[in-house]
Amino acid sequence: YSVKDILGHGTFGQVAKCWVAETNSFVAVKIIKNQPAYYQQALVEVSILTTLNKKFDPEDKHHIVRIYDYFVYQRHLCIAFELLDTNLYELIKLNHFRGLSLSIVQLFAKQ
Repeated sequence: YSVKDILGHGTFGQVAKCWVAETNSFVAVKIIKNQPAYYQQALVEVSILTTLNKKFDPEDKHHIVRIYDYFVYQRHLCIAFELLDTNLYELIKLNHFRGLSLSIVQLFAKQ
C-alpha cells in the first residue's frame, strides 16, 4: 500500500487513500490508534464486515462496504476497504450545513 492522501481522522484513528500496485487501484485504509480498546473494536468490525461480505452479500448486491484486507503495521491495526465517495457529513459541511437537494439525498440513500 502506498499512501497518497489522508481522507479523514477521528477518535479511532485516521483513514488514508492508498494505491495498490498489484491491483492497479485505490483503497481506503483505516489506521486504528495503538490502544487496546480501539484494536479490539476494530477486530469486531473486521469480523462483522467479513461475515456480511462473504456470507450475506458475496455478489455485492446489497451495497455493503467491501473489506479487502486487514493487517498490523507498526502496532496499528489497518483495515483496507473499497474507496467510496465523500461521506455525508463532509458533503453537508461543504454545503455550509444548509441541507441537500432531493436528488443528492436519493443518490446517498441508494448507496
